[in-house]
Amino acid sequence: MICIRQGAVRFSITGAVLGFCLVTGCGGSKGDLSGTVKHKGSPLKFGQVTFQGADGKIFASEIQPDGTYKVQGLRIGSTKVGVTCTDTEAETKWFRDASAAGKGGGGGPKGTPDQFLIVPRKYGDLSTTELSVDVKGGAQVHNIDVP
Repeated sequence: MICIRQGAVRFSITGAVLGFCLVTGCGGSKGDLSGTVKHKGSPLKFGQVTFQGADGKIFASEIQPDGTYKVQGLRIGSTKVGVTCTDTEAETKWFRDASAAGKGGGGGPKGTPDQFLIVPRKYGDLSTTELSVDVKGGAQVHNIDVP
């Protein structure tokens, strides 16, 4: 008859499961992305980058004045990328003029608010964007080029 202490068996099984998870990635590995965001070949000076993985979680990063972004903790795998960049000062003026026109202050502004989008709307909407990245575990550089 072989006698095994119960605590030792429990410890061995727990250790084996933890070791397996570390090797295979149980619980989901995470990745960090950084890079430069360009539109028509030039770095964007402001705006926002959003990421949505297969798990549905959304992460966002502000675009810095030098065009760079950084986001941490993304789930590995195929991830949608959205980019928004709007001339907010001109857009605000347009809405103020539209509001004044509605109160009898003149003919109103020309055009639509979409004219202030620096990056086309479809790239900022995660349901229509054509941009994506395959996130890998650890740190990764991914430059984003918006047509």
